[in-house]
Amino acid sequence: MKNLGLKLISVFFALVLWLVVVNVDNPTVTRTVVSIPVTPLNEQLITDEGCVYRIISGATETIQIKGPRSIVDKLTASDFNAVADFSKMSVVNAIPIAVEAKETRINNSLEIVSRRNNSMTIEIEKVESKNIAVEVQTTGRPANGYVVNSAKAKITNIKVSAPISQLKKIAKAVLVVDVSGANSLFKKKEKVHLYDETDTEITTLGEVTLEVQKIQAIVEIDMTKKVDVQVGTSGTPAEGYSYEGLEYSPKSITICGQENVLSSIEQIVIPNEVINIDGWNENKQVTIDITKYLPANVGVYRDKDRQIVVELRIEAYGTKDVVLDASQIELLNIPEGYEAKLNLPNGMKISLQGTQENIKDLEAGSLAARIDVSGCKKGKNAVMLVIDTPTNVTVLSSLELEVTLTEKKQ
Repeated sequence: MKNLGLKLISVFFALVLWLVVVNVDNPTVTRTVVSIPVTPLNEQLITDEGCVYRIISGATETIQIKGPRSIVDKLTASDFNAVADFSKMSVVNAIPIAVEAKETRINNSLEIVSRRNNSMTIEIEKVESKNIAVEVQTTGRPANGYVVNSAKAKITNIKVSAPISQLKKIAKAVLVVDVSGANSLFKKKEKVHLYDETDTEITTLGEVTLEVQKIQAIVEIDMTKKVDVQVGTSGTPAEGYSYEGLEYSPKSITICGQENVLSSIEQIVIPNEVINIDGWNENKQVTIDITKYLPANVGVYRDKDRQIVVELRIEAYGTKDVVLDASQIELLNIPEGYEAKLNLPNGMKISLQGTQENIKDLEAGSLAARIDVSGCKKGKNAVMLVIDTPTNVTVLSSLELEVTLTEKKQ
């Protein structure tokens, strides 16, 4: 027990000196650790009810820690576990966040002084399903002289599941197929793209689930050929009117189909019965859907060529009067030994009817007028005048004349 007091004093001062050295070399410090990912636990409590959730706040946590500098200075967000246990969710959808260091040694050396979030807040939404139509859209151009006849999906409807707010935006599913250089039918599996009602692709799908991710597209490629179109008419216009002809457009169209079918087609003929002008008394325009008159398995390449527009001209007859004198009428078959004389001192007015084009230049001298007197007897005879008129010109007047036959003087 000799010098015990001195020894105790020495131990005390050594301890104090050690504490001083430790506090100088490894002092207690405070530091902030940011963006610690928060891991949800027991999510099935929501998903098993046919719902999904979206994190509103608290996806990460920020903490302030206190501890020895030798430990604190080396710590990052990856050294901590942060969890939100959904079984502890409140009625306002808030879940408390628990944070601790991954290593027990470090955890026992630290104090979490404060936290920024403390809880995760979520929004819960019901998941529903619906069937939507599947369309096929093509990009690129087939080989020269070929076109896309049809593009369709092997599956015409697909089941889509999503939160109600997202599901109501989805209008259709689309397969996008590149047809560049294609010259025959082909099939290809393509990814399903979703579009809204404005034909805008929905790129932020979130919790959307598709029945299948890829669907087979079937694309039929046809050959093209340019052919003439032939249009005619049937029937007769109303009395006093004439058919003057027609104009139509287009006069040729490009059709598409399989090569073995197109090879025998040189023109498309619209049957005359399609345009029947019986009783017409005015110009008319008729539109014909030419697809009704195409051979089987043949289509029109351009939509604008589907309609043939026909302009038909119907013209009312006009009238014109001309005066024939006796010298302009030829007497034929005068009996031998007789002389024939027309009793026409002032000429004969002839009323002609026909199209304006046909009668405007007609004059008496251009008409071939004649009388056959072979059946006449001596004296005065009633005879009929015969006039040759141009096409679509008729004579409206009575053509009865008087011819006198007399014996020739010896």
